[in-house]
Amino acid sequence: MPLVPLTHHLQEENSLGKHSKIDILLNIIDHFPTGLTLDEVVFGFIKMEVQMLRLILCTALTAAIPHISFADGVPSKEAAEGTFPDKPFSPYANRTFPERPLWGDTHLHTGLSLDAGAFGNTLLPDTAWRFAKGEQVISSTGQPVRLARPLDWMVLTDHTDLMGFAPDLQAGKPGVLADPKGLEWYEG
Repeated sequence: MPLVPLTHHLQEENSLGKHSKIDILLNIIDHFPTGLTLDEVVFGFIKMEVQMLRLILCTALTAAIPHISFADGVPSKEAAEGTFPDKPFSPYANRTFPERPLWGDTHLHTGLSLDAGAFGNTLLPDTAWRFAKGEQVISSTGQPVRLARPLDWMVLTDHTDLMGFAPDLQAGKPGVLADPKGLEWYEG
């Protein structure tokens, strides 16, 4: 509620016309020395007024529509007539936005791909799938990791060219070390 209307409401007089609401608040503060700040008392007073307004509104609505009869919380057939529009309505028809977004990864390389493996990714496809499904795995840095929630989908996109070369190089496989360039890369 903006400050101006709040000030206006607090300066109105009560139904007896003898005291303003500010006087009532100050009287409450004087008689209840509980250590509350003026803001806390004002907020409590406003909250009390809102509850009273809700009660008055509910009472007025109940009095205004006495023709509706409720048996065990269910309106009668007569009371329900005219409640629904003549034309059927579905809030879901013709929606153009996703109603259930799915979260995933569109392009994931594991340590089998040269571009990922050469930069330190040592995880293989099985570990990537388990991670995507929400399981805890050990990362390439040796740290236990887990997603906050599992992915709904994942596309594993390892390259076929030189697939597995990075792990073979890191492991020092004889076939890689037999080549002079492989030995040079292995020794770093």
